[in-house]
Amino acid sequence: TEGAEALDAEDALPLVPARMVNELLYCERLTYLEWVQREWADNPFTVDGTWVHRRVDRPKVLKAQTKVDEVPERPYQARSVALSSAELGVTAKIDLVDVDGDRVMPIEYKRGRAPSVPEGAYLPERAQLCVHVLLLREHGYQCEGAAIFFAAEQRRVPITIGTAALGGEVEV
Repeated sequence: TEGAEALDAEDALPLVPARMVNELLYCERLTYLEWVQREWADNPFTVDGTWVHRRVDRPKVLKAQTKVDEVPERPYQARSVALSSAELGVTAKIDLVDVDGDRVMPIEYKRGRAPSVPEGAYLPERAQLCVHVLLLREHGYQCEGAAIFFAAEQRRVPITIGTAALGGEVEV
């Protein structure tokens, strides 16, 4: 729109956190309260979620990609990986990233159980993972999929990323 084009660098719109993409698809009012109004109150579910995240919230660096002539490093996991993209307009703190050479896979931690849906997770969670995949790709990593670790079951559920995974709304 004309107003958006008139913005200069000082008036740039804030980057949207991937978590807010999840919240927006879950409940627009909750998104407004949390992101715009900055209203937040812990409850038993969020306290439990903080406990589930206690290890992945301790940062462990996502290393730069190996160069073509270098021997690839053995697989490892990076924790609490912060990535942003002004071009995409999003930012995220990825709970865990599995790294095997130049291939990576973001893992989102959830406190509960996996839902009984064919896609492995509900749309808000799949959209949040889509943002993670887009950010990793933007930063030069090969990323074809993602997963959610459901703490109540101690189970990792693979999530397909693409048009079908998001009900046709987004192409990655």
